[in-house]
Amino acid sequence: MVKIGEFLSFNKRYLDRLLSGRKNVTIRVGKVEVKPGKTVFIECGGKVVAKAKIVDVKYKRVSELTKSDAVKDGFRSRKELLKALKRHYGQLSPNTKVTIIKFRVTKRFKEKLPPEEARLGGYKPVEIARYALAYQIN
Repeated sequence: MVKIGEFLSFNKRYLDRLLSGRKNVTIRVGKVEVKPGKTVFIECGGKVVAKAKIVDVKYKRVSELTKSDAVKDGFRSRKELLKALKRHYGQLSPNTKVTIIKFRVTKRFKEKLPPEEARLGGYKPVEIARYALAYQIN
């Protein structure tokens, strides 16, 4: 079992789908542990592009995936989804377990942020230091 930390990572080819809202589900091979309500950063191509809240988590086998699952994941068909899953994970069997994670983007960042800046609320470390000095925060 894999646990989702503070980042949900995507290949950069999915950036437009993520930011447009066409992709609000991700299907991951294996059992992924994440609870609805958890807030995560959406990382795409090495940069944090948004913040999201996990809405729902379901478990299926590859053979149970539907066209509806594919469309929610930003694909036009089940066949296209399966092709992408095989590209990312290698060979899959009909019995391979998958986790369907539904999320809702709650904030899009105007600038793509490195992960360390996202953790700091979008501020650069030097900006935080300036505020701390200006307001004598220890």
